Amino acid sequence: MANLLLIRTLSKERNITIRELANRVGIGEAALQSLIKNGSTNTSTLERIAKELNVSAGCFFDNNQIKQTGGECNAASIYGNASSKGNDDYKIKALYLEKLLEEKEKQIQLLNEICNIKK
Repeated sequence: MANLLLIRTLSKERNITIRELANRVGIGEAALQSLIKNGSTNTSTLERIAKELNVSAGCFFDNNQIKQTGGECNAASIYGNASSKGNDDYKIKALYLEKLLEEKEKQIQLLNEICNIKK
């Protein structure tokens, strides 16, 4: 499953707003927000987003450590070297992970509800 929440993180690091990224990619801001939230999009859109953020499209897939155009696409490169940062960075990372977990739990709940409806 794609981890499109990284789009927000990478955009923020590059000082690109979601609106600006959507315009560069050729989709509406609401559409970009939706695909980030849902974790799903088509290949061509994902490739355009990756190009604008200077990463490979593979960067968005869980447990993938594919190289960016200018470096690594892994947690250490996205968030920096944790050993050189203070406790605030750990709190930020923890909040990000909590949000990611919360969204994945919502997806699981929705899938369970869909399965129950089909029974």
